[in-house]
Amino acid sequence: MSSFDLWSAEGVVGLSSFEDVLYRHVFLVFNTLYAMIDESKRLEIWNRLRTVSGKDPDEFRLDPCGALIRWSKYGDRSDDYGWEVDHVIPKIVLSRRGVVEEEIDDLVNLRPMQWKNNDAKATDYPAYHTMVKYDGSHNVSIEGVFEVNRNLQRELSIKYSRYGI
Repeated sequence: MSSFDLWSAEGVVGLSSFEDVLYRHVFLVFNTLYAMIDESKRLEIWNRLRTVSGKDPDEFRLDPCGALIRWSKYGDRSDDYGWEVDHVIPKIVLSRRGVVEEEIDDLVNLRPMQWKNNDAKATDYPAYHTMVKYDGSHNVSIEGVFEVNRNLQRELSIKYSRYGI
């Protein structure tokens, strides 16, 4: 088992802090370049998110960390309501295990996430850090730690079991 196989909330186990920071930056570039998901998949995962009272559900939802995101701001990293498609088990982890692209982008492994939360999550799984939460009027910067829902963890474990995940 390589050091890339062991993950923790603190980073990649077995790497120096410099290597961990470098690896996270490589992950962010990899994620940005290869994370464009077609609109039909985006819509399907969008509709799984919680709606917000008083807001148009076609335009606004809460990401898994509680941040408000806006449909029309997909891929917009200059906007507080911008969002990206998060791979629950990070794409780079699955790629290193030999998982093919179609399986990496399976709907069970995808979810919308506010872009700062997605950056903070980086390659962490199942526990991860977050940076943004909706306070009822707008998104605010607040660090947090979340863990992927246990039912989803089980579903992903079954999905990727043949790859040792």
